[in-house]
Amino acid sequence: MRRSKLASRRHRCAPRQRKLGRQLTRVAARCWPDPLFASLSAAHLEGVHQPVALGAAAVVSGASPVGAATVSVHHTLNTPAQAAVRLLGLDPFASVAIAVSLAPEADAIVAAAVAAAHGPLADLPARTGPRCEIAAVDHETWDLRLFAT
Repeated sequence: MRRSKLASRRHRCAPRQRKLGRQLTRVAARCWPDPLFASLSAAHLEGVHQPVALGAAAVVSGASPVGAATVSVHHTLNTPAQAAVRLLGLDPFASVAIAVSLAPEADAIVAAAVAAAHGPLADLPARTGPRCEIAAVDHETWDLRLFAT
């Protein structure tokens, strides 16, 4: 894919990431009332990106770096698994079994994220999130959609 087309898609992904971030910030603020969430919302009226909101929730909830990375990987695996059940009518147990079968790879990603947490952002193992966001942007151009993205 050409760089300009990819950059355009990534730019269009930002509103979705910010919407997810706003939703997560709102839920986390209800679960763990803390001024950090009000500060985030005030400083970023359009919302923060979902990974930033997840990081804030992890800090406020007292999650360890391993815990934060595990939640992130869990979300990355299970969001498509849930979509497969809803959109394709797959057996939910089979979908979960597939996600569970990826546990060794998930554990390796968590370990890599924790090891890279204090280094440059470019070292973090964040290779799939943008693909999901790009797919969501493409999905909204389809003539027939099964849910709003």
